[in-house]
Amino acid sequence: MRRTRRPTRVCARAVVGVGVAVRVFVFGVCVALAWCARTIDGAGVAGATPRVPKGVPNVNDSVTRARVRCNACAASADALREDLRALVTRKTVAGVRRVDIVEAVDATCERVGEEYGLLMRDDKTTEVFTEGFGGTISRARGSWITQYVREECGRLIDGELDDVMFEMSVGMKWERDAWRTTLCSRGTRACAGDDKANRANGAVEEGGRDEAKSRGEL
Repeated sequence: MRRTRRPTRVCARAVVGVGVAVRVFVFGVCVALAWCARTIDGAGVAGATPRVPKGVPNVNDSVTRARVRCNACAASADALREDLRALVTRKTVAGVRRVDIVEAVDATCERVGEEYGLLMRDDKTTEVFTEGFGGTISRARGSWITQYVREECGRLIDGELDDVMFEMSVGMKWERDAWRTTLCSRGTRACAGDDKANRANGAVEEGGRDEAKSRGEL
């Protein structure tokens, strides 16, 4: 008589089903924990109210939030312009491809997220984003500040603005105001109007260097 293996197959399927259910449950828990963590930090969650660290601009106020977002975009646009100008100088216009631009802007936004913070002045945090320049400029950093400027930079390189930056780069258009208005006023609309974009972030040149020099900080 031939022995049947049907009960074994049923058990095996049941075990597999339980395994899948456990994996789905664990994945759901991980997603929930990640969402809660981002909600606490106030970074990237639609409608979330950020927990603002003491001493930094209160982005729960809509007017302050608009200024800080515009400043973050302007600082990012300045950093992108500076890095792409260096890329074109190194490779020459004829040698620059679109893929080079994409790789360069990704690296720039990563650098902005790692190195930029809010300028400290008289032991108080300002709304101006700047890099540290080797530790010579005091700046406030942290998860909230870092995430804010990183996400604004990410918005600039997400979508059709890569093509815009490519055309501006190979066209050798390096005017700071042109980059700010194109990316921040007309691109992501982080700055409401060309004038606000051009005056944003303390109207600093090269991501904070000129303002630091004028105040004797560099």
